[in-house]
Amino acid sequence: RFRWVPTFVMHRHSLLLLLLGSSLGELRVMNSGSGALAKVAATNKRIGRFSRSLRVRCEKPGVMNQAAERLESVKAGVVGAVAGSIAAAPIALLSPNRLSPQWEFDHDGLAVCLALSALVYRYAVRKDENPMLKQGAVGAFAIARTLSLLRVSEQCSSLPLTCGAPLGFADWGMIGQGLFIAVESFAAFGGMAAALEYLSDKGILKRFSSSS
Repeated sequence: RFRWVPTFVMHRHSLLLLLLGSSLGELRVMNSGSGALAKVAATNKRIGRFSRSLRVRCEKPGVMNQAAERLESVKAGVVGAVAGSIAAAPIALLSPNRLSPQWEFDHDGLAVCLALSALVYRYAVRKDENPMLKQGAVGAFAIARTLSLLRVSEQCSSLPLTCGAPLGFADWGMIGQGLFIAVESFAAFGGMAAALEYLSDKGILKRFSSSS
């Protein structure tokens, strides 16, 4: 009649072992889950740090300033080419070779030179209010173009260069040609500089900053 006692005890121990085993399994699952969550959290933290560093790099003042300066330079080049070409047009149409292929080529080249000179003018003058600097830049552009387009007369001889009166190395024909090109060039580059200065004073164009 007492045989049920050891059977009951055995069942009780089995139940305790089963509960203990299930508890350990749950602990393993929880530990593995917490490890996975820790790994996910660490990965998210790394991604967050990388995103913040990338955002900081993109938002650095130097990067933004460079992009803004490039845009202002493009605007200055377009303004210089258009304004300078308009300023030179009345004089260019007085040329005896007007509307010829060479005339057209020379003035297409002038538009390109005006665009590039506008960039150089903007970087050279910056925020300096010295009028001599501005006039010197215009004069350098104009004189360089004048000398590059000047052609010697057919009667000139070389080594040494001799062309006749009044200067020996330049005759009257060359002087007249040079004066015409110089007036046209000063009008073109002067118009370019005047347009840049006017638009900069109005705030439409920004002057180049030394800290950019």
